[in-house]
Amino acid sequence: MASCNVEEMKRAGVEALKAYEDAMQQRCAAVLAAEGISDVNLVRQDSSLMSFFDRAPFIKQYFSLHQLKLAVDECTDDDLRAVQRDMRCLHRIVPLARKIITILTSEIPAEYKPARADILRPL
Repeated sequence: MASCNVEEMKRAGVEALKAYEDAMQQRCAAVLAAEGISDVNLVRQDSSLMSFFDRAPFIKQYFSLHQLKLAVDECTDDDLRAVQRDMRCLHRIVPLARKIITILTSEIPAEYKPARADILRPL
């Protein structure tokens, strides 16, 4: 058996992971395109800060204080009940998602664990 350098193995693993992620993004893009959805940006960002700035126009349009105030002023009691119901569901889902992610990533060495932003993006 040929001996392999640990660094070479790590590098090969990182390259294989990147190739897998690229292949999955292409597959997702193909599925979405088949459904007529083509404007979804599936490119993985290296920085969650960069991702934030890429989405700034969307955030400004829908989550600015003016837009939030307008939404609250115009909402009905039924709208608020729906939001409350959705928040209760999220309150149950988030701890379960955290447990699943913790279990799935428990054996991964620290240097290969994904950043929190990379985990939350798909969720």
